[in-house]
Amino acid sequence: MPTKGELIEEAVIKASQAMDADSKLTGTAAAAKFQAPYHRLMARRRGRPASNTKGGHNKKLAAPQDYALKDYIFILYGAGTTVNLKVI
Repeated sequence: MPTKGELIEEAVIKASQAMDADSKLTGTAAAAKFQAPYHRLMARRRGRPASNTKGGHNKKLAAPQDYALKDYIFILYGAGTTVNLKVI
């Protein structure tokens, strides 16, 4: 069973396709016909992707980046420098 978000996205896609097929169909009419949120329909048509397709802010480092960061911290520790976010 599709989730509510998936159903909304399907309605937005159908409304957008209908607008592409009929040049006289307005966004308001398409949103009402397919029961899609108007603002989301217009945002998708302008090219804004769904928020779940965007990455999160906390990204895991790749293994080489992780090792490089650890080595840098050890170098700073060996040099007697206080390690904090500002230094890193």
